[in-house]
Amino acid sequence: MSLLRFCLLALVLAQRARESVGDGEGGSADMENTATGRGNTEDDGTSGPIEITDTGRGGGLKGDGDGDEEAAETNLSMGPIIAGIGFCVCFAAVVVYLCRKEYTEKCEEEKKHAEETKEHEEVKMKHVVGSQWRALRSDARMREEADLKSGVVAGIINEGDVIEQVGGPVWVGQHERIKIRTVGAVPVEGWVTPDARPQGPVFFVGMKEEDVDVFV
Repeated sequence: MSLLRFCLLALVLAQRARESVGDGEGGSADMENTATGRGNTEDDGTSGPIEITDTGRGGGLKGDGDGDEEAAETNLSMGPIIAGIGFCVCFAAVVVYLCRKEYTEKCEEEKKHAEETKEHEEVKMKHVVGSQWRALRSDARMREEADLKSGVVAGIINEGDVIEQVGGPVWVGQHERIKIRTVGAVPVEGWVTPDARPQGPVFFVGMKEEDVDVFV
């Protein structure tokens, strides 16, 4: 914010410098006209002493006009310099803002990735081969591979079935995939998503050893 304020201040100063240049040029022109007018009066037949006095005044006015012209030229040369400095500061502020934004986003992404990795490691320690899962729905779809685009496996999973994990877990995007074996006369193996949130429902829930006997 301080850089942006400095940029705005530099632009205001540059604008005032340009206005001062315009006022200085106008003042100089008025003074020259006044001096010219007095000189004409002097040429029109004014007496000797008055001529000396008017000539002195005219010289003084002309000297002041020269000083104003020099000040105007100085302001005119400083205006573009100040404007250039303001532009450079604005450009630098934009670059710093973009770099900081990119760095912040990168840090947040790395932090999120580290948290996901930690969470996945914890899940791997819990959801190991041989774990028991209870089906909460009967519309879970099994596939031949962990890939969500692989072929569908024909198998029946009823709500309340207790199934065994025989592979995984692996992650496809943000979803955990496990390989299971269905119960029944002809067991079938396939890959499923236990928890499809937030895009979908929860299909399976992990069970503890004491819970398995209740549903078997």
